[in-house]
Amino acid sequence: TCLVSAESGRIAIMIYYGHEGGMEEKDAVIKWTSSLPQKDWEVTSYAPLNQIHTPPILVLIEKRVK
Repeated sequence: TCLVSAESGRIAIMIYYGHEGGMEEKDAVIKWTSSLPQKDWEVTSYAPLNQIHTPPILVLIEKRVK
């Protein structure tokens, strides 16, 4: 469980999943960030579309200012 108490801010997560257990870690991060409430958070991911193997995925999380 992760709690971010700041009023606003950004978190960047770079997912490297080309190792043993990496797919499970990637899936857990995607599941967790996808479940964040839209009214409080904007979550975006960036991933290469034309790369072979397991290119890293960047997930950006921004807490919305109320």
